[in-house]
Amino acid sequence: MKNILIIIALILSNSQTILSQQNIWEPVGDPLEGNTFTVLSIDQDNNIFAGTYFDFYKSTNVGEEWVSVYNGYYVTSIVFNTQGEMFIGTGAGGGIFKSVNKGESWIQLNDSLISFSISDLDINSSDNLFAAIRGRGMYRSTDNGENWEEINNGLINYQSLNELYIPKLGTIKDYLFVTVSELFDFNYILRSTDNGESWEQMNFYDSWLWPVTFISTSDDVIYIGLVDSAPHSNGGAIFKSENFGYNWISAGSGARTTALILDMNEFIYAGTFAGWSGGCQGIIRTTNGGNNWESFNSGLISSCGFVIDCNSEGILFAGTETGIYKTIESTTDINENDISIPQEFNLFQNYPNPFNPSTKIKYSMPSNLKRETSNVSLKIYDVLGNEVVILVNEDKPAGNYEIEFNAGSLSSGIYYYQLVAGSFSDTKKMILLK
Repeated sequence: MKNILIIIALILSNSQTILSQQNIWEPVGDPLEGNTFTVLSIDQDNNIFAGTYFDFYKSTNVGEEWVSVYNGYYVTSIVFNTQGEMFIGTGAGGGIFKSVNKGESWIQLNDSLISFSISDLDINSSDNLFAAIRGRGMYRSTDNGENWEEINNGLINYQSLNELYIPKLGTIKDYLFVTVSELFDFNYILRSTDNGESWEQMNFYDSWLWPVTFISTSDDVIYIGLVDSAPHSNGGAIFKSENFGYNWISAGSGARTTALILDMNEFIYAGTFAGWSGGCQGIIRTTNGGNNWESFNSGLISSCGFVIDCNSEGILFAGTETGIYKTIESTTDINENDISIPQEFNLFQNYPNPFNPSTKIKYSMPSNLKRETSNVSLKIYDVLGNEVVILVNEDKPAGNYEIEFNAGSLSSGIYYYQLVAGSFSDTKKMILLK
């Protein structure tokens, strides 16, 4: 028994070293070397679209092969509606284009926006399209881009619109956030909770920190990546808001951040780039809401990740200075057969969320050197605190676990799931939509 405990302790102390020596990333079959990537997005069918300053590519086989679906304009943003149709915002006065056949052909939308350069484009769960146009303001279309209306009521300095973000999860789902930025002068964040009818300024203002990317989690925490625009600066930051965007605090990183994404565990990944004097942190990750960030670069020739996205299988893709890479394994590969020994308790966000009627809940338990198993309780509660379902109530050894929860007999609404193991307890929110 003593020898077993010594072996377990050695595994725990050396697991981080072992992981750091293993490659996380590998180049895709054709990494499109020699390009600077401006946008990377993956549709519902796991087709990958990658934009550069001079071309626009599509891959239907996880990057093994690419075809050009270029329409003559530099692509600034890509979104997909619920029917799988694709919309792209373009620079150089190209306006907005639509494709109903995965980029094989393009339709230029709406005469009134044709000559505009689109700063950013996003879409909500009702397929309303929103366009941020520097020098013009915010526009909305409720008919797949055929017609557009100006929605600038309450916007400050809307001539300087930059980034647009619409959360896809949580109670802030379909809120609109937009940044108003002027180099060396001001940077604001504004929010709309009524589909763009009105806007209010959030408690964020900075002369130098330029907001360039957003992401949010299902528990309504919003993260923003920032770049220090001061001359000769190497700095940046990641901030977060825990009160729907009103106030912002540091999320623990000073990286010059150009991209933020979530994997299916709602771990946050940030792509960074070099400052004035060179060097960058590459791709970094937090698994605990920004309390700690770790390097996620092993296998990348260049660690500067400019654009990143995640497909439905949990595979990450990154466009870097030396081409496009993908993770060798899914970032969601946590199951009963995982032989690695966790170093800490973790209760992960359920996926999918919102869900109907089934969702998966993952959790991990570290080795207990005093005994081989720990009693584990995983229960579901409604918003009034009533116990609804007991998913787990038994002794479990150290390991990574996944359980499926079927809510077919429950009504739509917000539910909570709580993991209790010894002195550890954690609770997360999930949404059932029928």
